[in-house]
Amino acid sequence: MASSVASEHVGKRLVIGVAIVRRLSNISLPQVLVLQGAAHETLFPNMYELPGGKCEPTDSDLLATVVRETLEETAFKVLRGIAEFPGFEYSTPKGSAQQFNFVVEVEGGAHKDPILDPNEHQAFAWVDEGNFKTFSMSDAMTLVVADALTAAKETMLEYSTESHSYSS
Repeated sequence: MASSVASEHVGKRLVIGVAIVRRLSNISLPQVLVLQGAAHETLFPNMYELPGGKCEPTDSDLLATVVRETLEETAFKVLRGIAEFPGFEYSTPKGSAQQFNFVVEVEGGAHKDPILDPNEHQAFAWVDEGNFKTFSMSDAMTLVVADALTAAKETMLEYSTESHSYSS
């Protein structure tokens, strides 16, 4: 990855989390897509997580990783990035990693189901503030999804306020 981000995190794997957001109506809470990992996964089998993955050397920057990973893991095309929300550092058997998290809107996302690779994920769910804690997630992922829902709510509120002011 040709980026200053890589030089700031030497020796760490750079990964991204993608909070794909949808809102079914103007009065509904925003929802975020979570994917259930495959049963054979070494780390966190059967656990729900945001789509995402590691930055590849061919990715020009973090947003290129967001676009590529979103397409690979869900078959959704990113329409626009809405916001970045807090990431975190963690350790795995492969070494230290730094995760960056983004909220995005995708083409047809509110009305289509993602297409999953069964080698990586076995199910999906659209979660909101009221139900996300009922899905099996690591403690760290539970915090990330909570942050994603907060970021989605804040950015959708700003977006609807901006849209409303233009229509008046």
